[in-house]
Amino acid sequence: MSVTTTTHLNFRGDARAALEFYQSVFGGHLAVVTYSDAGNVQEESEADQVMWGQVLAENGFHVMAYDVPSRMGYDQGENSFFVSVRGETAEEVTGYW
Repeated sequence: MSVTTTTHLNFRGDARAALEFYQSVFGGHLAVVTYSDAGNVQEESEADQVMWGQVLAENGFHVMAYDVPSRMGYDQGENSFFVSVRGETAEEVTGYW
């Protein structure tokens, strides 16, 4: 049994720049999926924004980020991040709640 946590940062249009910054500092692989890539464009002006992205480095650094769509509420002081909790099975993680 192994549980890992990853910080998931929430932005309003700046997720790609943030992920590129973290990659420049920590190295690793940058992966980005835009709303357009996923076929989930709700607002045309947000098509190229990050629906999901991460930097994963060999040194153990891992961060995820996305751009909160304009149709959703966003307050940088209240909901600027999530914590992703992962385990080997859904039952293992669900047990914590």
